[in-house]
Amino acid sequence: MIDTIPAYPELTWSASRLNLLNKCEREYYYNYYGSHNGYSELASNETREIYKLKKLTNKNSLSGTIIHDKAKEFIKLVTLNPNYTISPSFLERHINVAIYNFRNDCKKSNDYNSSWTPQVKGFNMLQEYYYGEKINKFEGEEIKGILNTCICNIVLSYTFEDIHSNKLNVLINGDGNFTSFDFKGTKVYAILDLLYINSEGKYVIVDWKTGNEDDKHRNQMLAYAKYVSDTYGIDVRNIICRLEYLSSGSFIEYSFSNTDLNNLSSTISSDIDILKSYLDDPILNKAKDISFFKTAEDTKFCCSCKYKGKCN
Repeated sequence: MIDTIPAYPELTWSASRLNLLNKCEREYYYNYYGSHNGYSELASNETREIYKLKKLTNKNSLSGTIIHDKAKEFIKLVTLNPNYTISPSFLERHINVAIYNFRNDCKKSNDYNSSWTPQVKGFNMLQEYYYGEKINKFEGEEIKGILNTCICNIVLSYTFEDIHSNKLNVLINGDGNFTSFDFKGTKVYAILDLLYINSEGKYVIVDWKTGNEDDKHRNQMLAYAKYVSDTYGIDVRNIICRLEYLSSGSFIEYSFSNTDLNNLSSTISSDIDILKSYLDDPILNKAKDISFFKTAEDTKFCCSCKYKGKCN
């Protein structure tokens, strides 16, 4: 059988990609280049090993995924059944299911530990167990508290109340599609958690956040606004971008102008030039040798890095 998979990955732009490069060049290399085609039987042992590490998750990422899934589930429920009321017992049941799912993934991760491979399906493999560190009782209780708080705050959020009370039209609800727009030949990812039209006719982009507030989120939302403006043919001034911080129960909104979109274009163009400076062949998107990609100067990131078993 002939392997028709491209030899090199596609060059794309996203806010998270730039954030990763700025955090650690070596982790960036592993994530976007070293792991490419690692699922193929024709890949080298080195590539397959890096791909395996890429597929690991950690306790914070897993809890975030579970919370996002609950947000999607709750929004879907009240859009399909506008008069449905979420009771305390309903909420408690879903929180218990979330906690169970987290613990179940921990148990299965502990069963497999370093013997796990991506071919084992049906659960999320936690890097804490893969590296033999496990999750202690204190950390487990902390995650339990995060799940409880964030899931409660979904139904207490401004977004949920707006959609539920006003029976609004939801266009995108965590559909999992890798939506994007083209920027001078480069794909720009804009993967929305939620998009709906409010009672004033404005398009509202919502991003559920389980972590702390960060100024870096603004550029991410601006890219989302660009995608919605282009896709739905609306003026960016008719778009509201909302960050729902579920751990605190607060939210931040952004409104953008055409000047902001022009500034975004300049930022993306500059960022792409930076990304290309790490390439041997910009046309093929062939990366330079791994030695060109420096490890993080701030080693506080290293202990939580999924590639730490590969990076010495």
